[in-house]
Amino acid sequence: LSDYEMAGFLSYTITGSTPDRELLTAAGNGQLGTKDQIRQQIARLLATERARQHMGVFAAQWLGTDEILTVQKDTTLFPDFTDAVRNAMASEVKAFFTHVFYDPNQGFGDLFSADYVFVNRPLANYYGLGGVGTDSSDPDDMVMADSAGANRGGLLTMGAFMAIHSDLTESSPIKRAHNIRARLLCQDLPLPDATIPMFRAEEADKLLQELKGKVITNRDFIAAITKNEPCASCHVTMINPLGFGFEDYDASGRHRSQDANGLSIDSSGTLIGVHTLGDGESIDFQGSKDGSNMFAILESAQACFSANVFRYAMDIGHDAINAASEQAGDLTDEEKADYQCSVNTLTSILDTSGSMAELFTRLGTLDLVRVRKQRDR
Repeated sequence: LSDYEMAGFLSYTITGSTPDRELLTAAGNGQLGTKDQIRQQIARLLATERARQHMGVFAAQWLGTDEILTVQKDTTLFPDFTDAVRNAMASEVKAFFTHVFYDPNQGFGDLFSADYVFVNRPLANYYGLGGVGTDSSDPDDMVMADSAGANRGGLLTMGAFMAIHSDLTESSPIKRAHNIRARLLCQDLPLPDATIPMFRAEEADKLLQELKGKVITNRDFIAAITKNEPCASCHVTMINPLGFGFEDYDASGRHRSQDANGLSIDSSGTLIGVHTLGDGESIDFQGSKDGSNMFAILESAQACFSANVFRYAMDIGHDAINAASEQAGDLTDEEKADYQCSVNTLTSILDTSGSMAELFTRLGTLDLVRVRKQRDR
């Protein structure tokens, strides 16, 4: 890349916008040709307010949490799930991620094991942390609050993540397991057969007839309608055991020990397939906070985060150009090897330092970034 092309890459990757005057001056003076020069510019850019805001945007894109702004809930069951709460939940993710990203004493693991939250007054009240927060009407004006004893702390206990991976009236262990595997472990579940939704609906109808008005927990309901094939092959190991461990949060992102019918919640869970879907390894956990803590030390979670940062910056996957597009073309074996090597390099940084800022810095100095090969389409 030319110095001006490099300036564009660095600026959009770190700040999400065009190069500032200092970066353009460096490019014009030929001062973006060495790794040391690039590192200096990345450090300078990361210290800007534009970068701080953009890191929050990256977190929201990575986890898809801005969907909270439009997700629908039953207003009868959740009357206080207001626009103010939605906006605060979206801001919480960004404020929390940015804090961990920039705090030199914290790192990747703290994204999951933190014992604090970021809230304003509406969200603090919603979470049951009364007396915490600000009186500001700005949903982005968040403050750090101790969450000890509140069963919160870490990305997987945030209202946004829990509420978007739920249904209108009840939590969805299926959605939660699917998104945790896809976004945090880079494990893509097999696509369900087109007949699966109809089969599951038929099983649900039969179960409701058998219950004859008796109520059971959401966990028991999901287990019953997915215990037979063709559902069982995925649900019994890959979906249900993981999703059930997050049943202690309702459809609106609130912590619970009982469901709407007064039945006790069983939030014991198991991650089966720790490194890959079929590796046979498993980890037991008890509830969402324990499950979140689990991801703080998983090598597979570090590797997946690095792969997501790689895709974000390069606009290409490390193992496929765009797996969802048949017209995207294929990577060569050499490219796959080189890209995987880059992801491994980034992962090693998280493993040794935990620093996400250092990961972004190292990304900008990779030969893979600075030297490009023209692709024939």
